[in-house]
Amino acid sequence: LYKLMSKRKKIKLQKHFFKRNSGLLLQQQLSSRDEGNIKSSSKVFTSKKLEKATDYFNDNRILGQGGQGTVYKGMLVDGRIVAVKKSKLVDKEKLEEFINEVVILSQINHRNVVKLLGCCLETEVPLLVYEFIPNGNLYQYLHDQSKEFPTSWDMRLRMATEVAGAICYLHLAAAIPIYHRDIKPTNILLDENYRAKIADFGTSRSIAIDKTHLTTRVQGTFGYFDPEYFQSSQFMDKSDVYGFGVVLVELLTGQKPISFVASEEYSKSLATNFLLIMEENRVHDILDPRIKGHCSTEEVMAVAILAKGCLSLNGKKRPTIRQVSMELEGICSLPQKEINVRLNKTMVLRLVFRITFLLLLINELAIATPKNYLPQCDRYSSCGNISIPYPFGIGPNCSMNDGFEMICNQTDGIPKLTIKSINMEVLNIRVETQTVLVKGPIISSNCSNRGNHSAAVNLSTSPFAFSESENTFAAMGCNNRAIMANIDPELVGCESTCETDANFTRQLYLNCSGIDCCRTTLPSYLQVFYAKFERKNVNDESQDGCKLAFLAEQYWFQMNGTRMSNVQYMDYVPVTLDWILFDPDFRSIPRDDSVSCYSSKYPNSTKCTCQFGYEGNPYLPAGCEDIDECLDGQHCIDADCVNLRGSYRCQNGYRRKNPWIIASVGSGFGMFLALVGPWWLYKQMKKRKKIKLQKQFFKRNGGLLLQQQLSSRDEGNMESSKVFTSKELEKATDYFNDNRILGQGGQGTVYKGMLVDGRIVAVKKSKLVDKEKLEEFINEVVILSQINHRNVVKLLGCCLETEVPLLVYEFIPNGNLYQYLHDQSEEFPISWDMRLRMATEVAGAISYLHSAAAIPIYHRDIKSTNILLDEKYRAKIADFGTSRSIAIDKTHLTTKVQGTFGYLDPEYFQSSQFTDKSDVYSFGVVLVELLTGQKPISSVASEEYSRSLATNFLLVMEENRVLDILDPRIKGHCSTEEVMAVANLAKGCLSLNGKKRPTMRQVSMELERISSLQQAETNVRHDETTYAQRGAGNYQDFGNSTRSAFDTTSTTFSVEMDPLIREES
Repeated sequence: LYKLMSKRKKIKLQKHFFKRNSGLLLQQQLSSRDEGNIKSSSKVFTSKKLEKATDYFNDNRILGQGGQGTVYKGMLVDGRIVAVKKSKLVDKEKLEEFINEVVILSQINHRNVVKLLGCCLETEVPLLVYEFIPNGNLYQYLHDQSKEFPTSWDMRLRMATEVAGAICYLHLAAAIPIYHRDIKPTNILLDENYRAKIADFGTSRSIAIDKTHLTTRVQGTFGYFDPEYFQSSQFMDKSDVYGFGVVLVELLTGQKPISFVASEEYSKSLATNFLLIMEENRVHDILDPRIKGHCSTEEVMAVAILAKGCLSLNGKKRPTIRQVSMELEGICSLPQKEINVRLNKTMVLRLVFRITFLLLLINELAIATPKNYLPQCDRYSSCGNISIPYPFGIGPNCSMNDGFEMICNQTDGIPKLTIKSINMEVLNIRVETQTVLVKGPIISSNCSNRGNHSAAVNLSTSPFAFSESENTFAAMGCNNRAIMANIDPELVGCESTCETDANFTRQLYLNCSGIDCCRTTLPSYLQVFYAKFERKNVNDESQDGCKLAFLAEQYWFQMNGTRMSNVQYMDYVPVTLDWILFDPDFRSIPRDDSVSCYSSKYPNSTKCTCQFGYEGNPYLPAGCEDIDECLDGQHCIDADCVNLRGSYRCQNGYRRKNPWIIASVGSGFGMFLALVGPWWLYKQMKKRKKIKLQKQFFKRNGGLLLQQQLSSRDEGNMESSKVFTSKELEKATDYFNDNRILGQGGQGTVYKGMLVDGRIVAVKKSKLVDKEKLEEFINEVVILSQINHRNVVKLLGCCLETEVPLLVYEFIPNGNLYQYLHDQSEEFPISWDMRLRMATEVAGAISYLHSAAAIPIYHRDIKSTNILLDEKYRAKIADFGTSRSIAIDKTHLTTKVQGTFGYLDPEYFQSSQFTDKSDVYSFGVVLVELLTGQKPISSVASEEYSRSLATNFLLVMEENRVLDILDPRIKGHCSTEEVMAVANLAKGCLSLNGKKRPTMRQVSMELERISSLQQAETNVRHDETTYAQRGAGNYQDFGNSTRSAFDTTSTTFSVEMDPLIREES
């Protein structure tokens, strides 16, 4: 009895911890993902398993400790070594990070991202289980003197390339784009082969493809912070690029991002120092001594220029992570001393992709909060991405008074929010601090680029004042004395001297301490700002250079504004205003005990907050709403939680049962059973027979083998695709109605269906069930359950309860590429631009399968019928029935020859050895189809040509007659240079010698390059003996330019000159 009670108590406690650790919310998040998966790709472990794995969290098993918790080394029952992360604290914010990390990592499959194997929610604090990464993190090897193993320049360059590729996948290839938001060396782990893997997705966020940024509370690590993100609270893809730029500088210099030792020469910020040194062309002076003499000067300079571009203060001038990845790939693939870097402003315009990925936060953990505006002002609650809380408002009766009225203008399609009473543009509004961030003016004198600008700001008739605690007054220029005017009797200003000695203390210069820059505090209740300049030395007219004065937010100024070169070309600086709520205005608002108000620092004014136990906007009528403390499950462990207004109460109670009521209910229930029992028994027997038959079909259709395949994957993942019931799919397809048929073929029929949640799907019903077909079916489920790529058709699940197995895919509405190229009934012509984009998308997806998926995958049946087109005519690869996974350290697989004539690699046909270059050959045939519009095998014999499209194409290429066989539908609508570039690429793919073919990574990069140059002049030289040769260029400022990796490389493959033997007619 004691044991039973103890066990029951333990189970109850585990359930409490599970609920408190947001287990229910996590289950909801994972099951409601729009990928259609019922189970995540991560396992939920029991506490008992993890206690046994870590020897009950023995101190000897500790791998590392930090502010967030402790990581233990453990061994699971199947022998796998894992890392178990045990959190220290359980608060709401940490739980949100924990759930977010599980949800994000359950979507990712990339060999350079640390794999989350599962989690445990039964313990007092939640546990995360990761794959074990044995060699620590990059920070240790760069900055920890105890690490004896040096990371060479080649290793550093490879690690940078791997990390850039992984971030590129997160931003541009994952089905839902992901921003990491904390890129730094401590989050880059090194496996047993010193391959880099990105970790720690606690602050990461998913965003919609059509959005550009997400607005969120500023989070990150000092030293890696994007200054633009800090200023606007808007995190973009370029914010991750900035963090990666700091990592590049660490790899170059071996220095920490923030120095804790003051220096007379440099700033504490590594990024700031690096940009200064790049301006002075002294990169080699700060190069890590451990790699000096062991690296190519050209490579170092190329990486340094790339890092400079990433660290640009203007996010729009930074390269995309795709461009960064391609650049690093290009540097890695080149022999030393042959790196020709061509960086100029024209190349930027050519290389920037025409399609920009627009992103917005999907706040999956968001809890409904009280509205921040008056009910009648719902349509005016925001302007662009800036929320407008009361007392501010747009339009009549939406603001507290005229002083808080705002205007939202759409200038060039960009929303611009302005405070009407003072005509200042708003960047952010903070209710909790009663402040608003606005664009402040820069007063200038004798500046060539801006002349004399002397606009004053007068807030005296408005409810605003410059915040003395949040802002600073700064002046810049040599021999400058700047004084704030119109604030008599006070005299506020500062003066700066000239830097006369090149070796003078640079730390003073960087911190704005009197050398060319000075700063001072603001007087209280400042509502008028105007500055006038004087010469410090009245007799020295030789130093009447550019002079600036402005008010700016202190933190922004410290990070960005201490150098004149940074500020001189800006249109504005951010400045914080306090907004003042005068007593007469506030008295008009009805309020209750949920609001706490007190006098502010300004005369006759009030400041309010919501009382403890409430949340919301205290300036709205009934704006502070009660927080239901019972929802989080962290209160009243052994009692019932009852929510009260502003509080809660724990209580234990029970109601006494009336024995007569119990007897009456029991008798009635007994009579009901006697009447209904026989009918129920019949139904149960019928149901049991049906279940038995379904189990028989499940077993015959390979269900047991499929379960074994999925559960034995060495990623430690459970099913990532849903197993549908036959009833669900019968209802979805109207019992497989003939009117729902999308297509029929030798392998079966595809039906259009609608699931109960409204999603349109394609249900593939096989015709025959033999051993070979079952193996293909199981293989397709296993392969597709690992893949997450926007250009691969998504497998939503399968059904094994029916006589023949069923597969359920996302519905792709526009058919396949073959139809548009070869079916005369298709009236919609696909232009050259569309064909080039489709080729680029397919190449990127195959490159991901070969080079980025955690376990490499060979498709083995690339052809135009297996390339489907969605509603926007984006290409998606389908049909993975013959695909195979292969170990990373293997080069080929030996198997029975399978494929489609016309696309079959001749080398594979001869040797039965399928390599990654076999997929390249098939893709080359698809490229020729896109160029010519001809079928891969001609059904009509010709005296002049073979029936093989590939053979004919190589012959035509030898005779330099490509334009003669170009598809008439695109003639006159395409660039000859682009066509020739793609033709040369196809020729390389069709080489009879597999070793001479390019890799899919090279093919993808070349197509990216061609696509990015479509709107500009294409500089491609064609040579019959060499695939491509690029010219050299000069090093230039990457802050204004970027380049393609193909501008700096000579490809390592050549075109096979011997064509396939012609068929005799």
